[in-house]
Amino acid sequence: FLNSKDIKSIKPYLVERKLSERIKELFDEKLFFKDYEATNKESLLKDISSKIKEEIDVYGDLYSAIMERKFLAPTEFENLVAIPHPLHIVSKKTVVSVISLKEKIVWHKKEVQLIILLVLGSDEPEELQDFYQLMGDLLTEKLTVDRALKCKDLNGFIDLLLEGSEIGD
Repeated sequence: FLNSKDIKSIKPYLVERKLSERIKELFDEKLFFKDYEATNKESLLKDISSKIKEEIDVYGDLYSAIMERKFLAPTEFENLVAIPHPLHIVSKKTVVSVISLKEKIVWHKKEVQLIILLVLGSDEPEELQDFYQLMGDLLTEKLTVDRALKCKDLNGFIDLLLEGSEIGD
């Protein structure tokens, strides 16, 4: 049997493992795009919206829902990151698409190179709050964004997101 000392020593591993499993549920390898070529946000969002619709059921026009949201407030942040998303729920499943651009593009007023497209689903997964916190950590560190742009696959990106995370402690 495990005593309290044993439990304390393995708890961080178990918490992090559970968090990583929950976070992975939000992503789809088919929606991770490395060195994506785009000239502007509209064509990028139209193309990625189409790719998302190939992977999950979406209610209505995803591209229009994303564009409707961007009129309310810019979805660009510092450090070359944009997080576009629809204003309302557009599918049963919440999913996140990661797009790393080959070259920077102007989003609204700022240049971006890393786009995290969030599709909100009616499933309202518990890991969404964790995802928001992890994204906040990512957005504030230019070095982390630079490392995210170099990730070759989705697992590398998720590992970077989770690196140093204190969520669940």
